[in-house]
Amino acid sequence: MKNQFYIRNSTNQKVPDDHLHLVNSKILQAFPPSDSLRQRLKDTRGLTDNQIDMFIANPIDRASVVGKVLSTGGVQPDDLLYVPGFYLDEESGGTGEDAIKFKTYLNTDCVIAVRNETGKVVALQARLKATDSSPRYLWYSSKGRPGGATSGAPMGVVPGKRCRMARQDLRIAVCEGFFKAAAIARTLDVDYAVFSSGIQNTSPFSKLVRRLARRKPFSLLIVPDMDFLTNREVMKAYAKLTGGAMQLTKDVSVLAWPVRFGKGFDDMLAAGGLAHCRMRPAAKFRDALYNEATRLGSPTLMDYIENCFY
Repeated sequence: MKNQFYIRNSTNQKVPDDHLHLVNSKILQAFPPSDSLRQRLKDTRGLTDNQIDMFIANPIDRASVVGKVLSTGGVQPDDLLYVPGFYLDEESGGTGEDAIKFKTYLNTDCVIAVRNETGKVVALQARLKATDSSPRYLWYSSKGRPGGATSGAPMGVVPGKRCRMARQDLRIAVCEGFFKAAAIARTLDVDYAVFSSGIQNTSPFSKLVRRLARRKPFSLLIVPDMDFLTNREVMKAYAKLTGGAMQLTKDVSVLAWPVRFGKGFDDMLAAGGLAHCRMRPAAKFRDALYNEATRLGSPTLMDYIENCFY
C-alpha cells in the first residue's frame, strides 16, 4: 500500500531555516571531510582549514545517511521530512526511520554547505567529478516526493577577513559559486562574499544584502566570470544585477581582469593574475551591458573591458 503520510503538503514547502540548519549540520557532522579531501582542497583550491570545516563534507552515502543523522541525537525521523534531499518512500507504508530515504548523486566529489547571513546551513550542494557532459554542481532536493522539498537554490554567504573587525561600514562582494566566494573572502578586503549558483539566479540578492548590512552603510563589489562577453543572456543578467546593486547603494564597483588568466576569480588567482585585476565604477559597466547585450562582442563593451586594464 502506498504511503499517504505527509502528501497533504502538495507544495513540498521546506521547513524554516533553524530546522534546516539543525538537520543539515548533522549531515555535515556525519560525513566530515576526509584528510585526503581536506589536503586536496588546500592544494588545488587554496581553502583554509576554517573554510573546509564550515563548508565542506564528504560525499553523502544514501544507504547510511538517515541512520547516521539520527544517531547524532537531537532529531527524530519526522524531523527529516521537508528538509531538501529527504523524502518518504511511497511504497513502504510506514512513517519511521526505515521509510525515510535521501536522494543523492553518483560521482560526487564533495558536498558544499550553503550558509545564510547568520551562518545557518540552509542548503547542501553536490560538486560532481568532472565529466564531458553532466553539470558540476547539483542541489540536494526532493521536490515532488512525499515529505520532500526543493532547495530553493538560495544564495550563500562566506565571511571575509574583514568581518571580525569593528567597522562602521561593510564591504560585500558578489560572485557565482562557492569556490570563487571562498577565494574572494580570504584574498580581498571584504566583510562577506555572497555567491549564487548562477548569475541568472540572484533574485534574493537585494534582501540578503540588506540583512547583511543591518542598517550600516555598505559598498558592493561585483566580481563577474570573465567569459560573460560570450553569452547574451549572461550579459543581460549581469546588467540586471548591476542595476539592482546600484539601487541599494551608490558605492558599487566591478572587478575585472584579462580572461587569459581564467574565467573565475579562483582560476585567475591560481594563475597569478591578481596584479592584473582592475576595480572600476559599476555605472559604465552597467550602461555598456544594457546597450550592447543584443550585439555580442560590440566595440563599446570590448573597449570598456580593455579600459579596465590600461
